[in-house]
Amino acid sequence: MLRMKQASLAVVTLLTCTMAVPTLAQGQRAERPNRRAGARIIVAQLPVELLQGVCKLTPDQVTKIKGIQAKLAEDLRALRPQRGAPQDPAAAQKRRELIEQANKEILALLTDEQKEAVRKAAPELAVLRALDIPLQVVADLKLTEEQKQKLAQIAKELREKVAGLPQEERRSKMRELTQEARQKAEAVLTAEQKATITKFREENRQKAGRRRQSPPAA
Repeated sequence: MLRMKQASLAVVTLLTCTMAVPTLAQGQRAERPNRRAGARIIVAQLPVELLQGVCKLTPDQVTKIKGIQAKLAEDLRALRPQRGAPQDPAAAQKRRELIEQANKEILALLTDEQKEAVRKAAPELAVLRALDIPLQVVADLKLTEEQKQKLAQIAKELREKVAGLPQEERRSKMRELTQEARQKAEAVLTAEQKATITKFREENRQKAGRRRQSPPAA
């Protein structure tokens, strides 16, 4: 179920990224449904190392952004429901507010030139996210321009297929189409790049397992 939700969010982000990017750069709240927030809040979710590569952060900016993201992670963890407990709508709203606030704080630290660099990078990052390539390892992958073009084409085909589905079929077909696109994307990567992604996912699963064993803060 979680995997399905992640796939849906990634594809929705891809479908709406172009419309949401200007808001990301300006740091303003868009009058759009929450399901379109993926691209708009991307700055708050970007790894600092990747953000630094995109817009050349200063050491002071790196320190402040790491602090904002660390606090966001801690606050979101405190809102995590106990295992087996139902989702709390109030907590979901609070999570959205926390992410929105962190996004505003990070954008306030960036210069206009840096915001423009993020805006330009957002479509490519949305492609990688839709194809299940972790943004945390993008810098380590060292994708070639040819690979980027192939991945963009795969994502474009995915976007067009999803957009062409009747609304009532999107939910049932989303997982199948996304899985097909991700298999094509994997074929574009080298063995070393795939090993880097596999290592990251395994380490991430181990960290998630340790977090689940620890009760949320009271």
